[in-house]
Amino acid sequence: MNPISKDLMIVPFLSFLMCCDLMARPLSVSEKAQEMEAFRQTLPLECRHKTESYDMLKHCAVKTFTMGGEPISPRIIEDLLIWVSDRKDQITSINLIGSQRSNKYSTDSDALQVSRGDKAQDVFDIEYIKEKVGRKHEADPFISYQVHGVTDNGIYVISTLDGGGGGSSVFPTLLLVTFEEDMGFDVDIVKNKILPQKRLMLKKLFQINLIDRSVFDVKINGNKLDISILEWPNQKIRHEMSLDLATLLEKSA
Repeated sequence: MNPISKDLMIVPFLSFLMCCDLMARPLSVSEKAQEMEAFRQTLPLECRHKTESYDMLKHCAVKTFTMGGEPISPRIIEDLLIWVSDRKDQITSINLIGSQRSNKYSTDSDALQVSRGDKAQDVFDIEYIKEKVGRKHEADPFISYQVHGVTDNGIYVISTLDGGGGGSSVFPTLLLVTFEEDMGFDVDIVKNKILPQKRLMLKKLFQINLIDRSVFDVKINGNKLDISILEWPNQKIRHEMSLDLATLLEKSA
């Protein structure tokens, strides 16, 4: 498979809903293994297997938005999001080297569904069903994300869905992230040494909270992002915006 395409992409929100099957039953262990293996086979050969190599982990994250043959955990994406009731960013970057296979961000015990989008082979959808916290008759809470593509300057455009667990609302969000290298330290108590450690940070640039169950199209062309939004339920009110992301990374430095 080629790296995630930088060409023009149009991925309607409705196809996102249909593709992800958001209220799907939890997958069995064997079903999860089969889906993950099928997804893994679509990746470049060097990105299909677990590795401890920092350089390879970075290469595959930047190239395919995966690490060790698996998509970046939906729980990591969820932690970068702010609630619809909030306005200011909170968690803005997460160290993928220490987080992707961690207990905190593990999806081993959840229903995790991985699929390729219908509109473009380089687009993929990730969904997991979170632990139920509401009443038994309520729908399972879920978080999903879809990778729409990457700009010429390395900004990934992701849409997310958060819903279930207490109502019919499904809140879509557009999230823009990029990768940055950082240096941290570890302490070896036995050897009485401070050891440098490379960190690969998934950095949040900004998010756009969209209206409940709104329908939207995303187009990426070079460093330009075009967004078209139709309000739910009658889809008669349209909002359009065009964002130039060419200098965004310079401004965030």
